[in-house]
Amino acid sequence: IDAPPSKSYTQRALIISSLANGKSVIKIPLFSDDTEYMISALKKFGVSIVKKHRNLIVHGSGGSIKVPKGPIFAGNAGTAMRFLTAFACLANGETEITGDKRMRQRPIKDLLDALEQLGIKSESSDGCPPVKINGGTFNGGSINLQGNTSSQYLSAVLMCAPYAKKDTSITISGDLTSKPYIDITLEVMKNFGINVKNINYKKFGVNVGEYKACICKIEGDASSASYFFAAAAVTKGKVRVNNINPSSKQGDIGFVKILERMGCIVGKGKDYIEVRGSALKSIDVDMNSMPDTVPTLAVTSIFADGATSIKNASNLRHKETDRLKA
Repeated sequence: IDAPPSKSYTQRALIISSLANGKSVIKIPLFSDDTEYMISALKKFGVSIVKKHRNLIVHGSGGSIKVPKGPIFAGNAGTAMRFLTAFACLANGETEITGDKRMRQRPIKDLLDALEQLGIKSESSDGCPPVKINGGTFNGGSINLQGNTSSQYLSAVLMCAPYAKKDTSITISGDLTSKPYIDITLEVMKNFGINVKNINYKKFGVNVGEYKACICKIEGDASSASYFFAAAAVTKGKVRVNNINPSSKQGDIGFVKILERMGCIVGKGKDYIEVRGSALKSIDVDMNSMPDTVPTLAVTSIFADGATSIKNASNLRHKETDRLKA
């Protein structure tokens, strides 16, 4: 089978190309509910985004975005909610962003606290959406950010930081969760011409600058591929997933290493990964770098001999559902 395009890369490319100066082409993005919420919101900020065949043509704002008329609705798209909250800081006025019932239960206070240190005043409902952002005073400077709830808070700030009034330095309090997602953010920023200083995921530095429009091809989604790899594992069958980069920065690409530890045979090519199932054995594993595959591993573990121990995935309680409870 072919892996669908990556949501993580698509969402980041949309935010950054909307800030870039000039016309960018996002090649083969993921078209999904989350993408539609993001595109709809960016258009309200005055960004021109046109679908052409399987691509998106984005005419960037050069950092000068308009204040939306009326609230922005992000559904239950956590990535869109977090990224747009920081994006709204660059609009000179008040932006309201809300979502569905579950979204209004999901925390965003740590991000709002970080933005306040950058000069942004905001309002929220007990630290959850809906949020009101009073933009236009994205000052930059040195801030502290909690890293253990969601890496998306850091990604949101990083992507908008080049358009702050001065250079931005971010110090992470606690252990940063889901580090590979930060690697994806830094990779997409670099593709658009901005380099971020990363000191052991404890401190990040972004200089004032400007994104350059570019052609950005979206790679296949490792999270989606994990279900098919798991299917091979539990059936002792064989699955090859094409359109997948074996050396991807996506954390979930590491799921095949876990299956290998459990007894599967894994083969890799330039743009594919193949998994052949076998008798599965239980393992102890830290899943902090790939929390989205924890439910997949949980189901796979039912078919293994013995008890599998899955550790360090507490942030799953704050996803679209409480995934640990589920």
